[in-house]
Amino acid sequence: MSSKQPDWIWPELVVTAAVQDAAGWGRTIRSTDDRVIELSNLFRDLNPLLAKDPRFRSAASLQRKLEDLRTVHPKYVGTKTRGGRLTAAVVTAYVQDPGRMRGLAERFRNEPRLLPHAIGLDVEDDVVDLDEVNAGRAVSAVEGAVRRRIATYRERDPKLRGEKIAEAVRQRGRLECETCSFDFEARYGELGSGYAHVHHIVPLHVTNEVENSLSDLVVLCANCHAMIHRRRPWKTPKQLVEIICKAEDDGVTR
Repeated sequence: MSSKQPDWIWPELVVTAAVQDAAGWGRTIRSTDDRVIELSNLFRDLNPLLAKDPRFRSAASLQRKLEDLRTVHPKYVGTKTRGGRLTAAVVTAYVQDPGRMRGLAERFRNEPRLLPHAIGLDVEDDVVDLDEVNAGRAVSAVEGAVRRRIATYRERDPKLRGEKIAEAVRQRGRLECETCSFDFEARYGELGSGYAHVHHIVPLHVTNEVENSLSDLVVLCANCHAMIHRRRPWKTPKQLVEIICKAEDDGVTR
């Protein structure tokens, strides 16, 4: 029996954090709590090979992870446990947009196929989604799976991006950045026609493999996309709009 337990992945953490969120971020949830036992059974049932080890996502390990999540919350006063960067990223996402994260947790529970643990995959920590958008049609697709070539990269669905582009044109009448309104075609003519970047609001290197829909994506220009990824923690599109507006108010922009 291996002494090292598999690392927690994004879907597991999102669902676990939802339990802490519902109970209140200031409350310790014990391993004997029915919600912890139910969640442990869920994770173990969905991962039968890993569940051969009784320690895998046991109620005790769930209690420890709930404490990791609780103590990294910005309102917690005290010594933080060592939950890791992904745990902190999940809590940050809950703080920034709790409604969306609760909805994501519900989706994971309703679609258990998205919850099984990824085994034996290398994950890059700094993946920047600056790929060119290809046309196509889809309203949802499973993305973020790690595939192997010579190096490791994250699979992205070009049809989903193409539909996001089409949706943006339908809604706005033209293809423009959703944070600064830059229009590649207006600037570069035919060369820029149909071109934009499509950004995952929650990055794929954080979510791992997950089913994304159009509401999980945002159309950006190259500059805004680069600014979102420039410094950690990465900015949300909403935060970038606030930065742009402040720069305009301060007379910084020209």
